[in-house]
Amino acid sequence: MDLTFDWGTPVNIPVPTGVAEEPIPWEDLKFHPAALFDLRRHLGALSDQPALFTRYQKNFRASDLSWFTVGLASCTDVIAHNSFPPEFSIVRKNTPSAKEGGTEVRASLRNEVKNLACDALALMDRAFGGVTLMIHIEGATRPGAPKAPEYHRAEVYFTKHFLQEEPNISRTVSDLVQRFIVEAGFPAMHRYERCAKALWPSTYQSTTIRAEDAPLPYPQHGLQPVANPPGSSMFVYHGKPLKTRPTAPPPANAGSSTALGARVHCPIPVNGATRGSTPVRTSSFDEYGFQEETFTPSQHQLMECFEQEGRLKSQIRDLQSALTNREKEIDEAREEISQLKREIESLNVALDGYSHVAASDTSSSVFSDPSAILDSPRLPLNVTIRSPRSGTPRSGTPRAQSPRAQSPCVEPPAFIFPNPASPSRPRKPTAPRTPCHGSSSKTTGNISSPLASSSRHADTQSNEAPPDSSVAAFLIFLADNNLSIHASAIGVLARKVAAFNWKDELRTIGIQEELLDDLMGLMLLAF
Repeated sequence: MDLTFDWGTPVNIPVPTGVAEEPIPWEDLKFHPAALFDLRRHLGALSDQPALFTRYQKNFRASDLSWFTVGLASCTDVIAHNSFPPEFSIVRKNTPSAKEGGTEVRASLRNEVKNLACDALALMDRAFGGVTLMIHIEGATRPGAPKAPEYHRAEVYFTKHFLQEEPNISRTVSDLVQRFIVEAGFPAMHRYERCAKALWPSTYQSTTIRAEDAPLPYPQHGLQPVANPPGSSMFVYHGKPLKTRPTAPPPANAGSSTALGARVHCPIPVNGATRGSTPVRTSSFDEYGFQEETFTPSQHQLMECFEQEGRLKSQIRDLQSALTNREKEIDEAREEISQLKREIESLNVALDGYSHVAASDTSSSVFSDPSAILDSPRLPLNVTIRSPRSGTPRSGTPRAQSPRAQSPCVEPPAFIFPNPASPSRPRKPTAPRTPCHGSSSKTTGNISSPLASSSRHADTQSNEAPPDSSVAAFLIFLADNNLSIHASAIGVLARKVAAFNWKDELRTIGIQEELLDDLMGLMLLAF
């Protein structure tokens, strides 16, 4: 029967198996999934503060788990030799069977408790400046796994920043974990098997697996495995094979299963019994390292190893092929970069060439003499320059004037602006052009501002197209500010470089900072 619960606010709390309509009373709550759910039913989901529970749901889940942990470490109860602790039986009783998915439910619950324990240790280390090592080995093993270290693993918490600051600690932790697997893990596994046989006498024996069907050992890692998740303080260490060397005489306390140097006899069960012909792995640990007798793998295990080797080789080939393709792509990218660099160098040479031509040809260039620029008959524009002081045209007997102020007519160089007849830049019909030398509109004085001279002081006497007046203002600005020598470079720059890069490029060719904004404004109008 599917039950639904009104939490008073939108929440997503999964309903586990075994939950009843009425919650378990406070005094009867024990650690299992349904009791965790009922504990939250008692506590509620903060319905008076919508969305707050959902925001901190992981924190509330951790608090629910910690409810059941209080006092367990300091508990003084006695657990019988052939019995599991009561919490084990409670969890098993209140979760589905293995066939109904109970294994996954218990594994998920165990993982939550492990994360809570590691978080509590991390809080203790961080808040009080200590260092902690936690090693946990499950009593239940993979079915048929021999009692050899490489077939088992340990979940470890160790303060991560301490590992980073003291690299030599990695070897110490690795040795401690290896020793813990052999000297504490194997006895814990034997105890689990002993208690399981007492708890499930009719079913546990049938789960024994032949040696030929034993699982493969865990893959070996370096001195310190990668944290899981990466960068955290939680690790999974795989046991290492015991070193093969002559077995040293057993110490005096070899009979103790927990003493240093204890021998762990690990016969491999076959069909519920130990076959005498099966190689027995006898190992010991002393101050010089692990020692073992030779163990011969079965044919089935060898076949699995060969299959795994084939899969790994195939993966290596795929990775090598992918690496080759990446190297080709990198080479192509480098070649493309080199080509782009060559093109940039060519453009720089062209810009330098334009600047050189403008500088070396000043005696004959139209920019060498502003009067020649302004008197050029090609520009269809007649301009009367007004005095910046009076705002009216000057009259009377003209004084001797500098060449710069002799004529307002300006003709753009052909290499800067396209041919007016070119289809790429159509021009509007213009009025008949009037040569400047015959004009009575002579100029005196200096032009105070390029934008003012193009808009306020320019008196257009014929119906010219807007681009022509913009060109005139641009060239007048160059002549007025002694920038004619840079005209060719500025023209190429305006044609080839994006407008948002003009300021940096103009600085590069030597344009004064105070002229940049006015010059770029005229460039935008002219080009």
